[in-house]
Amino acid sequence: MDIIEIGSGRESVSYIFGGIGSAGCNMVRGRGNALAISTGTGDLSGFSRRFHIDRSLLPAMEYAHKGIKSSGLANMEKQLIPELYGDVFVGFAGLGGRTTSIVSPYILDIARRQVIPSLFSVTLPFSVESAERVRNARETLHSVMDASNLTLIYRNDHLSEIARDMPIMKSFDLMNSIIWLPIEDISAVMTREDLDVFFKEVSGRAGFFGMGTGSGREKEKRAVSEALRGPWTRDALQLRPEVAMAIVRSASPKTLDLRDISREIEDKTTVKTLLVGTLLDEKLDPGKAKVSLILMK
Repeated sequence: MDIIEIGSGRESVSYIFGGIGSAGCNMVRGRGNALAISTGTGDLSGFSRRFHIDRSLLPAMEYAHKGIKSSGLANMEKQLIPELYGDVFVGFAGLGGRTTSIVSPYILDIARRQVIPSLFSVTLPFSVESAERVRNARETLHSVMDASNLTLIYRNDHLSEIARDMPIMKSFDLMNSIIWLPIEDISAVMTREDLDVFFKEVSGRAGFFGMGTGSGREKEKRAVSEALRGPWTRDALQLRPEVAMAIVRSASPKTLDLRDISREIEDKTTVKTLLVGTLLDEKLDPGKAKVSLILMK
């Protein structure tokens, strides 16, 4: 297994956090430098920045990939592009609805044309939802993956595992907090010096997140083992992932045994390349380690 350590650079990365549609906007509500991108007139409080897209432009967006652009769409882009300033665009959306299905790939394409790499987190509808919504989500996921550098995928069906007996709205709040965990760890560990190698390894891939905590002499191994048992990482294991990223938090990161992490991943997955970084977390007990793991295919 090839191991690439990240996080040793000095220059920090600037991120643009964009929520698309109602679900995506809820995911970034209250976050710093959050851009709410919406076609509706719902509650947009709690955002540092907002951008409204007129619904009349949606048909033009559908045809834009064919090189056909209306003057209204061109004017909208001129207003939106200055909002997408930063080194990396981090987007969030719940797939399935018509509006999000059109707007998400379009926004990602704008970022790509501005040479801004992107990470995009998406939720997929429950399997019991309407066939049209499930089909829209599946089709949009392909378009999103074509436009985004790395797409993190979360199936809503797994909510029943992580939020048993919890009211549905509270379970979605829990889901949103989980979706932010890998983003928080990536943004904390990544430096500008890491960007080229990171996006070289992950571009065009689907990512699946898991988290774990371990304690004792083999805390790193135990943390990875728990992360591999997570519902979304189990989805990834069925696809035979090729690349992984592990970010490990500890009260004393210099004492972490990264070999235990790589061995556990190599023994239990098909991963051939591992990106790994460490973070200081003074809230953790000295004998514990916490890992954020992303398996990519």
